[in-house]
Formats: sequence, structure tokens, C-alpha cells
Amino acid sequence: AGADFRLLRGIELGGGQTDPRRAEELLSCAPLDFDIGSVHNLSPAAGGRDVFFLDYATREEAMEVLDDYFASLLSLASLPCYDTLGHILYPFRYINGRAGHHITLDPWGEQLDEALRTVIRTGRAIEVNTHNGLEVEDWRPILERYRRLGGERVTLGSDAHRPENVAKGLSQAAELLRQTGFRYLTLYRRRQPEFIPL
Repeated sequence: AGADFRLLRGIELGGGQTDPRRAEELLSCAPLDFDIGSVHNLSPAAGGRDVFFLDYATREEAMEVLDDYFASLLSLASLPCYDTLGHILYPFRYINGRAGHHITLDPWGEQLDEALRTVIRTGRAIEVNTHNGLEVEDWRPILERYRRLGGERVTLGSDAHRPENVAKGLSQAAELLRQTGFRYLTLYRRRQPEFIPL
């Protein structure tokens, strides 16, 4: 009782880079507070399937998916159809977590840095997505890169999908932000950033 509780309206718009005009049309259909821009699927040229459904039988297949993913992420970063760049680690959940590969971000460092620089230059944020609390420490290398490049705006999400998973890992993620030099969380209202001190 008496707590400040506000229900904000948001959307996760996946794949905006495949049809930027349609993405902007969708975002103009209703007033929103917050828009997560994300990549879930291979590019149309690579077949368009959601990376969740791929089996990653070989390391080479996984590397090809990641090549395509980071090219799409870089394309999305330059568009105006998001407030925060969502779950950058998304394909690694399935490549390393489910298929058992041990692939790092290193081969895509230049593309990742360019995407992060674009996010910074355009005044947007990145989302640290804990994947129900399963991915917190995995974010350290991205946060360190982002901070070194001058990034400051970070949103938090848990990708809950079920009520019992809402906010799992968020307090640990906030502590990771403090450890990596961030001073505040970013929250969006009417698609404008507000800053909450850590």
C-alpha cells in the first residue's frame, strides 16, 4: 500500500530491420512507453527461421548463424524503431546453453562494438536480459565493452514468459551494473528516457 506502481505500455518489436517502414507503422498504431528492438530470426536471405528452432549440430553451423545474427543486429541498431536494443545474447542461449558449444563473442567484436557505438550515438539503451535469472554474469563482457565505448543507458529485463519468472535475476543484474561502472538504470515513459540511480 502506498507504493509507486505504474503500469506502462510496451512492446518488443522483433525483426524491425527486415521492414523498417512497417516497423514504424506498427509503432505509430498506439501510444507506447517503451519499445524493445530485437533480433530473433535469421535474415530472410538465410531462411528467416527463429534461432530458437535450429539444432546447431556443428560448430560451423552455429558460427554461420552468429555471422547472420550480428549482421542483422548491426542493421537494426541504426534504425529508429526501438528504445533499447534487446537481449544481444539471445542466440547464445541455444548455441552454448542447449547445444553445448563454447563460442564467445570475440569473432564478432567489431560488429558488436559498431552496434554499441550506434546505440550510444543515437541516444538509445541496451537491455540486460537475465533470461529468468539464468544469464547475469554472461553480460559482463558486453557491459564492459559498452561502458568503455561511453555507454550509459541500460534497461533490465527477465524475459519471464511466466508470472513466476517476472524479475528473476534483476537485483543481481543491477549489482553487475554497479560493478561495471554504471550509475543508473534507464526507464522509458512515452518513449523518453528517465534515469534511476543505482
